Amino acid sequence: MDMVEYRLLITSDSHIHDRANDIPGEFMDIFRSGSYEVVIHAGDLVDPDVLSLVKRLGKRQYIVKGNMDYLDLPKQAVFEVGGVKMGMVHGDQVRPRGNIEALTRIARIINVNVLVSGHTHAPFITEYKGVIHVNPGSVTGVCRVVQAVR
Repeated sequence: MDMVEYRLLITSDSHIHDRANDIPGEFMDIFRSGSYEVVIHAGDLVDPDVLSLVKRLGKRQYIVKGNMDYLDLPKQAVFEVGGVKMGMVHGDQVRPRGNIEALTRIARIINVNVLVSGHTHAPFITEYKGVIHVNPGSVTGVCRVVQAVR
């Protein structure tokens, strides 16, 4: 079986111009370092310029609406990358923030093996009951929030 490599860029919680002025240069360097097959943003872009930037970074983009977004975006996304069924929500649908059991229920409802979420502003990758959870934290590092992962 041939192995196919995919370059994914996963980010969230930019909060540009409500909590941060710019995406840090270190991240912009990574963003510009090459072409990504898939770019994922788990919401709270806030500024339309961030949406435009994300749309230019890869061949396919999946972007969801966060609780601070007034952009015309979906609340969830389901897609496939390399045969893996992935889904995404911002994460404001669950209480407390980062509640892994509630996020796992969402993953089961939308029938995905990997769920990307944001909202906590603190990164984590964990597996829970057969679902891999990926939260990239905040790309601008704004106000880290305590999370409820396991």
